[in-house]
Amino acid sequence: MLAPTYSTFRGQRAQLNPQDPIELAIYEFTGGAAVKLCGQATDVWEALEQMRRVSERRVKRVADIPRPTGRVLRDFYMALQAGDRIAAENSLQYLVDQHRLDALNLLFLRVQLLAELEQWNELLTLRN
Repeated sequence: MLAPTYSTFRGQRAQLNPQDPIELAIYEFTGGAAVKLCGQATDVWEALEQMRRVSERRVKRVADIPRPTGRVLRDFYMALQAGDRIAAENSLQYLVDQHRLDALNLLFLRVQLLAELEQWNELLTLRN
């Protein structure tokens, strides 16, 4: 197995021989950022393949940059002015999902949304 516990690798680059055509090609391709692995070729290859398989199984995470509350509210009000209920609902849902406002403020925004879009029956049937 190829792993730090069984390796002397400390991050140093390999000293490539420019007289060797293969090492020269590696140097030209990598700019010198290469390492040499020693051992039985089949063992090294098997360890590298195992590392690749494990790496493929890793969960890919995308960092979601949180939107500022003020910007979300701006988008909410702009959507209301444009009569775009879907965009307004998306902004409101974002505020709910991110726990940005308390229940009273969220209810106030819901009332504003329904009143601005003249959804009077829906407004009158709100539970809260």
